[in-house]
Amino acid sequence: MKKNYLISSIIEETWPNAEKSFPIFLDPRFLRNAHVLKKKNYKKFIINDYVWHDRKKLERDYKYFCKLYENSLIFLSKKLNETHKTNYSQNFWRILIGPWLAIFIKKYLESWRLIENVFKKNKIDKSFFLKLNDRLYTSYCDYQFNNFLQTDIYQTFIDQEIIKNFISKKKIIFKSFNIEKQKKALNINTMYSPKNFIETSKKLMFFLLSLYNKKKYNYFIYNTYLGFFNELKLSLMFKQLPITEINPEFNSQIKFDLQLRNQIFKSFSKKNNFEKTLSKLAIRLMPSIFLENFLDLEKYSKNSNLPKKPKVIFTSNGAWFNTKIMYQIAKLKENGSKLFYGQHGGTYATSKILWAEKHELKIADKFLSWGWKNNNKKIIKFGLLKPLDIKKNISEIKKLLIILGKRMDRASHLDSS
Repeated sequence: MKKNYLISSIIEETWPNAEKSFPIFLDPRFLRNAHVLKKKNYKKFIINDYVWHDRKKLERDYKYFCKLYENSLIFLSKKLNETHKTNYSQNFWRILIGPWLAIFIKKYLESWRLIENVFKKNKIDKSFFLKLNDRLYTSYCDYQFNNFLQTDIYQTFIDQEIIKNFISKKKIIFKSFNIEKQKKALNINTMYSPKNFIETSKKLMFFLLSLYNKKKYNYFIYNTYLGFFNELKLSLMFKQLPITEINPEFNSQIKFDLQLRNQIFKSFSKKNNFEKTLSKLAIRLMPSIFLENFLDLEKYSKNSNLPKKPKVIFTSNGAWFNTKIMYQIAKLKENGSKLFYGQHGGTYATSKILWAEKHELKIADKFLSWGWKNNNKKIIKFGLLKPLDIKKNISEIKKLLIILGKRMDRASHLDSS
């Protein structure tokens, strides 16, 4: 008799042979590996439903997610202040760790719901797990964390840790997966380098612009979505040169203090297995730049050629994924600078659920929308920031073709699109 095998990873090594197994796939992502399905010659199989296709469940989980996020932020703000002997406000930590924390909780909650659903509907006899070195899955900064999120191996790591809450150890079969394979799967050694002459020239120009002293600027204008030439015009109006793209820097010496992380985990208030596993994973996988490598942020802020006391910070996506810029923004806000945040996507004010919009409105002093307004006094109806090459007068257009962007299941952000 064939056994029911839960397949929780897209990685082929966890897929059993067809002869003695009836595969149950965790979610619709596995259809991406149609060639493996064909090679394994599975005659019959089950694909678990994607839980948030049920919009009522999504809305309930979003409310729970927001509550969980705020409680976690309060706890981590206190613990990080204690650890680093600082007294930063909760808003400081919201800017610095908020995006990582929200994305991690979203990924975890989504995985838990999928796994909970598959065990509720099916009898699971066995599941293959990869032997993974958990130290590899702690990123250095937001940028590297975001890169990890795009990999199947990182999702596998999280799913395996959650599944342990639903299945006995006797039903888990571990398969070897060496460290070099894991590093390759995580793209750990992948670094950005210019691909052609134009990119090389652009990098050189940005480097030359970066040499000009910007520490006394009154306006910190960065990643505004205006495009380089409009950003240049705006900077020149304030008698400044533009602050050019600042690439995230990786630190090869990632520090990791297991004892410190365990102490933080033990002090976290946990109501059930869901919250226990969440807090254990979040604290274990928190980017080291928030904990052991925190001094890297302070050194960067002190030595960087960035405004030290600007009246206004104007950005449209500077507070996402570049940790050192996020730290600079958070610290400047602590010292009285105002943050003007610009809309940088078309989902705002149209999606019923959009956590990113909620987050940006919280951290901003003013929010420049592409033309919408609600009761929030922070919002200014500003107009489209992104430069568009429109050849025809819009008033003359009688028909529009609206192209909807493809959104994958298990994407990074929690929103109803």
